[in-house]
Amino acid sequence: VRYVCGAGLGGQAGDLRQEVTDAVDVRGRVDATGIKSWLQTRMDDLGGGKEGTADVSSEEKRLWGIVSKGQPTYALLNEQRDLIGQALEKGTGPWANTNMKRLKDIYGSLAGDQINFIEASAGKEIADKQRAANTLFKQMYDGREQMQKIFAKDLSGSLAPIMQRAITQGTKGNVQTLNTLIKIIPEDMRGKVLTSALFK
Repeated sequence: VRYVCGAGLGGQAGDLRQEVTDAVDVRGRVDATGIKSWLQTRMDDLGGGKEGTADVSSEEKRLWGIVSKGQPTYALLNEQRDLIGQALEKGTGPWANTNMKRLKDIYGSLAGDQINFIEASAGKEIADKQRAANTLFKQMYDGREQMQKIFAKDLSGSLAPIMQRAITQGTKGNVQTLNTLIKIIPEDMRGKVLTSALFK
């Protein structure tokens, strides 16, 4: 049931982020020390130098190229954060195959650099809106992750029979339970859940 709020949380967070974007100079240059440091540490962990650079993912290389050349614009960093958010939220986009912990670490480093820029250029009130948006998005991601764990763990147990009963009731004209269940299932998992229930 917690996931039902996901769209609402995402909408609220999106609205707050838009207010922030409207209040800052999107062409302003961001001191990306946090993400640069995180990427440097990752490359060092993988052997450093050319070896470390060769072993990071293509998306990490691209991000390193953006932050290592100087100070990227707020808009450019924001686009990168959005792509990582897409991977966290929907499991799609260029970052989709990246380890979840790394995604969260990269996202957090980018968010920190953005907050510092926002506070320095637009003030604490606007930065607090960004912090609130980040908190709402985190709640949404955590809710989605929890739902994935529940469905992965319980689909063959308690959830499949409930879905089967709802499908049976739906064929008799009572679709309310089925509609309710479908609404709480993350959109990208609905096909799998329905198929599993139908062929159980």
